[in-house]
Amino acid sequence: MDLQMAGQVAVVTGASRGIGAGIAQTLAREGVAIVVNYARDREGAEAVCAAIEAASGRAFPCQGDVGDPAAAARLVQCALESFGRLDILVNNAGAMGRTPFLESSLEELDRLLNTNLKGSWNCSQAAAAHMVKARYGRILNLSSLAAIMPSAGHAAYAASKAAVHALTQVMAGELAPYNILVNACVPGVFETPMARPAIEKRGDELRSTIGLQRLGRPEEMGPLVAFLVSPLNSYVSGALIRVDGAKLAVQNPMKPWKDAGLMP
Repeated sequence: MDLQMAGQVAVVTGASRGIGAGIAQTLAREGVAIVVNYARDREGAEAVCAAIEAASGRAFPCQGDVGDPAAAARLVQCALESFGRLDILVNNAGAMGRTPFLESSLEELDRLLNTNLKGSWNCSQAAAAHMVKARYGRILNLSSLAAIMPSAGHAAYAASKAAVHALTQVMAGELAPYNILVNACVPGVFETPMARPAIEKRGDELRSTIGLQRLGRPEEMGPLVAFLVSPLNSYVSGALIRVDGAKLAVQNPMKPWKDAGLMP
């Protein structure tokens, strides 16, 4: 299917590895020029750009902590200076944390909110200001199943991602008059560097609660994202779409406390 994206330009945050890298490479195959954002992993970002260019695509690495409004503005400027336009923003950059609620600190909450919520907020404001003038744009936020399914130890993480859901739907309503569509994908457990510690510790348990009996692969997010941010999508906005292989059950939320001997 031709998604009619040739010649468009996208900023993909947190695209040096994992799901972000998979999305960047999928969009590049559709003819989209990519600004590959990274916070620290310059080597990974350059490798993603090299892979895109080896396949006759266009890509440019751009460093920036999305929690910083000035860095978010630089990402938009990077797209305009490198490729002359900006049509698509994919807010993929994310931070993970797993601490029981009573042991969680405000510092951890701030860290997760800074990347997961403020990052999407900052980049979306910077990109939407340009898209409003163009009367066209597509914004896609990456959330997490933790935002809608209880999971012990994820209070701060789940709260930050649930806030992204609310932000997505408010943005969708406010930006719709400018032909800017805003959606969110809600991934389950994918085989990414960020999820590796949990997979190494609880991989079999995690697979047992997924209908397909396996974890997601980073490249499996790309096709859905590509449709949602393409001109072919002209009416889906404000949607929160689960991508989790049919998650069937969740861990007993009290299990960590029982394991620690803190509950009968």
